[in-house]
Formats: sequence, structure tokens, C-alpha cells
Amino acid sequence: EEKLQRKKHQMLARMKENGQTSETVYRDKHGRKVDVIAKFEEHQREKKRREEADEIEQKQVKKGAVQKMDEEAFRKEQERIQSGSFARKIDDETLEQQRKDVLREGDPMFEMEMKKRATQTGRTGKPLYKGPSPKPNRFGIRPGYRWDGNARGNGFEDKVLAHIHGQKAKKEAAYKWSVSDM
Repeated sequence: EEKLQRKKHQMLARMKENGQTSETVYRDKHGRKVDVIAKFEEHQREKKRREEADEIEQKQVKKGAVQKMDEEAFRKEQERIQSGSFARKIDDETLEQQRKDVLREGDPMFEMEMKKRATQTGRTGKPLYKGPSPKPNRFGIRPGYRWDGNARGNGFEDKVLAHIHGQKAKKEAAYKWSVSDM
């Protein structure tokens, strides 16, 4: 038994000499040792950073000019509010201007203000369309300022709107019929 133990120790010593139990040493092209685990972790961090940057870039690409302008205006407003004092006083000019800009239905100057705003440019800074009023569409989108007034559709919008209005009329007629006996 002692002989077997000695033989086993000798065999283990030979294996250690051959490098069978030692860890693999990785080297770069200049012969320097490379820590594989650290290199892998660094690669993972770099990959994660790149993915986050791509995600942020994709969000920016998906936004239109108006959304970017709104976001920038909101950010500037937030910075202005943060830099100002906590309490807003009665003589705060920006707060007063915000209150003046709100349109109220019963206001005697409502009509005039609406006309004034209609002649101004849109949110994008481009002028608004000033020709005859276009046919309504289901999204309420106004035509561009370069539109010549010719509707070049295939009539689908008209059919959709007729269907929507027809269903509303049917519902209203059914309701009136159901309550007519009361």
C-alpha cells in the first residue's frame, strides 16, 4: 500500500511537471501574459456601453423635429424653475405670461386671439396653410403650407368618415327611439 501511495505521488509530480494540472497561460502577439477573465469583463462592459449608446441614439432618431423642440423647451423650463426661488410671487412675469396665454371659452377676446394665432406660424416654425378649408380627415391633420388645394386621394378617407358618421347617426337614432316612449 505504501508502494502504491509513492507511485501515486510520483505520477502527480510528473503531471505537474508536464503542466497538465496547471492553468492555461494566454499571451498576446507580443508575448505578454493576458488575463482572460479581466479582458472578457472589459469586453462585456464595452458591449453594454455601446448598446446603451445605440439605444439612446435610436430614441433620438425616432423623434421628430416638433418632439425634439418640445423636449428642449420642457428641459429649459425645468432648469429655469430649478434655478429660481421655491416660492412664486404675484409679480412673477413668466407665470403671468403663462396665465395670459391660456385661452378661455367665455373670453370676449377669444375670437380675435384665435384669428391672430391662426395667421401665425405653426409649432415647427413653418407658415400654416391659408387656402380654402380642406376636407376633414380622421386624424385632424392640417395640410402643409405648400398644399395647392387639390385633393389627390382615392376616396378612402371619405368612405371611412362616412362610415364613422353613419354609425354615430345610427346610435343616436337608436337611442332616441329607445327613449321616445318615456
